[in-house]
Amino acid sequence: MKIEITTDDFLNGKLKIKQPTQGFRAGSDAVLLSAIANPCKGKVLDVGCGVGTASLCFSHNNPGADITAIDIQDDLLQLAIDNVADNICHNISIKKVDTCKDKPEYQTYNSVITNPPFLKDGHGIKSPNAIKQGANTGKIDLNKWVLFCFLSLKDKGDFTIIFTVDRLSELLYIMHEKFGDIEIIPLLPKENKDAKRIIIKAKKNTKGITKLRSGIILHKEDDSSNIDNILRYGERYDA
Repeated sequence: MKIEITTDDFLNGKLKIKQPTQGFRAGSDAVLLSAIANPCKGKVLDVGCGVGTASLCFSHNNPGADITAIDIQDDLLQLAIDNVADNICHNISIKKVDTCKDKPEYQTYNSVITNPPFLKDGHGIKSPNAIKQGANTGKIDLNKWVLFCFLSLKDKGDFTIIFTVDRLSELLYIMHEKFGDIEIIPLLPKENKDAKRIIIKAKKNTKGITKLRSGIILHKEDDSSNIDNILRYGERYDA
């Protein structure tokens, strides 16, 4: 069945992104993930790329990077291929990969960015929309997902993940023997509101301490933060 799509502006119109009208739709998460990840001129892997938004945003800030974007859903992968072509990004390649079954390219990448499914399998109400099910429900084993990212990275490579606060302890438990120099960055919807999402930055096989950064407030009444420049113009975030 043919899916309905929209074409949406990202980074103040610098990127045109095709995505499904229903189910998972890329938004600020993908922009923030790419803006907070460390700069990279080497090989980058986007795990669970969807329609390619995070890869395209990362490419905007890192034109010298060699980016591979992977997902398992055919409909989203085709849109990702179209988006890369439409935005003339020659440094992004799209591949179909199952992180639970396929072998990673061992120690190949300097940086891995990822926006994995949030919910555990059997938790929450599953959408009848197949695309939304694959993006938001826990058909993916989080331990296998993180292990795939870990094995793909070169030693001391950068790992950046966006995830939910309610599963933070689970994620840190999985990461604790694999990554060091962990930075936890809460994403607060508004001032005085609890964070529901976090972005974690880390390095493979290092022993640096874990740091809890001050949160990023996504919607502020004043102009005291550069969040608008990040979301609208693709500027990098510096803690």
